[in-house]
Amino acid sequence: MAVSTGAGLHRVLEHRRRREEHCAARVAGLREELQDALAALEGIEQQAAEGAEERAGRVWRLVDGQQFAARLREEIARQRAVVDARRQAVEQAEREQAAAGSERMAIERLIEEQRRDERLRMDARVQTELDDSGRLRLLRESE
Repeated sequence: MAVSTGAGLHRVLEHRRRREEHCAARVAGLREELQDALAALEGIEQQAAEGAEERAGRVWRLVDGQQFAARLREEIARQRAVVDARRQAVEQAEREQAAAGSERMAIERLIEEQRRDERLRMDARVQTELDDSGRLRLLRESE
């Protein structure tokens, strides 16, 4: 983080806040997709339990039970892969969101440290001016 000016840090902070918000929205969207994928998987598993397959709004029963079972296993495996991919995407997005939040908090701490340092410099400057004016007064009084 090479930005040292207060205004520059505030711009970076605002960028990190927007990134964190974007990540949060992405996480929410991915979680919805994951829930949809899980619901689809549950539906397929329910169909398997009931012994029926639904395609294009029609329910048909396959005569060959082995063929039916094989197709359902394939469908379940595909849907589980979708669920796993969605779950991994959610986890990655959550890591990105956490990183953005950490970056934002680090920048906020840096800004606060700069403010504190500036206050300390101002206090030191005021104290130096008070000390100098006190010395001048003592010199005048001693003359």
